[in-house]
Amino acid sequence: MPTSFLVIPCVPGDPGTRPISTALAITSKAIKATIANGDRWDDFQIQLSCMVANLGAVASPVALIEFYTGAAIGIWTPGHDTLTPAQVRADVQLVGRTTFTAPPGAITTVNCPSFWVPGSSDAARQGVLVQVTNLFTDPWTAPFDAVNDRHVARNDRVVASMIISQGAATLKGTYLFDLDVGVQSGRGAVPPGADIWWEQKTNSRRQMTPKNGAGIINLGPVDFNSLSSRHLQSLTYASTPIVGNNDSTNELVNGDVFAVRTTGGNYAKVLVTAYGYDMGIQWMTYAAPP
Repeated sequence: MPTSFLVIPCVPGDPGTRPISTALAITSKAIKATIANGDRWDDFQIQLSCMVANLGAVASPVALIEFYTGAAIGIWTPGHDTLTPAQVRADVQLVGRTTFTAPPGAITTVNCPSFWVPGSSDAARQGVLVQVTNLFTDPWTAPFDAVNDRHVARNDRVVASMIISQGAATLKGTYLFDLDVGVQSGRGAVPPGADIWWEQKTNSRRQMTPKNGAGIINLGPVDFNSLSSRHLQSLTYASTPIVGNNDSTNELVNGDVFAVRTTGGNYAKVLVTAYGYDMGIQWMTYAAPP
């Protein structure tokens, strides 16, 4: 009798054959986390989601999916990749569960019915585990075991990937900066990942110039911390440089904030902390939504 065959794919095209390596089991590309609401870590509401493939011949109309988070399975915790299923089960906390229909031969993306609200950046240092089942025709065989059960998956670094780069730096005059990785580069050929160029046209004429197709917009002296990923995504970006002249026309004054849609398609906010030929900046780059 034909049945459903549910798989949380660790990689595209995953046929559901298990066991798999631990490295694959704890970095499933099917699990996503995006910031749905909030301005900073103390009020972020995080939407967890997971792709589920039904490789069977019939639909699974009552598939059940569960979303968990846990500090022990986060990449920040030593030994996160050596835990037994029993240790995983003892650590993780249920965020939400729901039922859905999984059509045959299709991949369905399912959102967790409840937002995860960690409450702080430290509390957000957790991994995510998801498991799916059809209790009647396709039950899980090894709950909380992403190595041996195709119904179970983990992403121990999914939260770390939400904010892909952040920090503070001194952007030197004439240098470029890659906001996706937080690296500046000097004169010469423009690196393919460079997003902004602190251009020095003369001793006093300066501008912040987007490069490699990046977009930029100046927001003025706004609250850097209050700018959420969702707000940055809603802005209209352009290729027009921001005036940074060393005179009264300067827009890049201390406390000014500008936003960048990076060459990688991500969204960055940048705070000017110290204007000058060498400019102090603080930045945070959010991953683009899936």
